[in-house]
Amino acid sequence: MEDIPANVSLYFVLVNFSLENAKQFLKSRPSYPINKVDEKCGQTALHGAVSRNDNGDSLRFLLSCPEIDVNVFDVNRHTREKMRTPLHDACIRASNPSIPEILSIILQDKRFNVNILTRDNETCLWLACNNQNVFAVKAMISFREASELNTKHSAMYGFSSYTVLEIAKLFSNEIYKLLMEFDEDPVKTKKKCRQELGLVD
Repeated sequence: MEDIPANVSLYFVLVNFSLENAKQFLKSRPSYPINKVDEKCGQTALHGAVSRNDNGDSLRFLLSCPEIDVNVFDVNRHTREKMRTPLHDACIRASNPSIPEILSIILQDKRFNVNILTRDNETCLWLACNNQNVFAVKAMISFREASELNTKHSAMYGFSSYTVLEIAKLFSNEIYKLLMEFDEDPVKTKKKCRQELGLVD
């Protein structure tokens, strides 16, 4: 095990060292609160796992831990307000090459709440559209619960009055076309997305 500073969080170990180091960290601390928020950045280890480009290995490991809270919120490190869940983060991180695998793992785990809102009342689908994350959009519309295309969201960055469809129209023709298909024929579009994602009904 690498030389890890004392009094650090599991998030710190997972983000700055290897998964094996994180496993050893937990093994040496059997009573460690696995959902603990890192005091400096405000995120949990599960948030760190969805940011890692490791083909979802860190996420799989944490999901196997009995005490894990998959819908845990990170917090604003200044105000301590609850902000986003790991699934919200996964929908935002379009540039991480491991996101397709990470979202595939999440979609197979029924503990994740795809309808949960951020502090700013953003849904996972809204975030995916706002960040042009095509894979995440397909993942979210494959669930009946995430079909709020015409709901206005109280979001940040000046887009509070925009619906999912309006955001998609602003930023991505590909996503907008997909959402219009979903709006017109949700059953057919949902089935197509689930097939593309390899999800079995």
